[in-house]
Amino acid sequence: MEINVDRGRDEVGIHLKGDIDVDSIQQLQTELLRAVQDRPRELVVDLTYAEIGDAMGASTFMLARREADIAGVNLRLTNDS
Repeated sequence: MEINVDRGRDEVGIHLKGDIDVDSIQQLQTELLRAVQDRPRELVVDLTYAEIGDAMGASTFMLARREADIAGVNLRLTNDS
C-alpha cells in the first residue's frame, strides 16, 4: 500500500494505491487519524487506485468516519474510475 498525503489549510487529501488489507491497516489507520487530528474542514480519501481486500479494510473507514464526526471534519471517499 502506498499512501500519499497532501495537507492544506482547509483540506487534507489522502491518495491510496494498492491493497487495503490486514498488512496495510495499521499504516492507513495512523494516517487517517493523524489527518483528522489536524482538523481540516474536509478530509478527502482517494480510492481510485486502491482495492479494499477484506472487512478490516472497510472497518478502517468506519472508524475514520466516527473520529471525523467527533472532530467536526467532513470525510469524503472518492473513486474517479
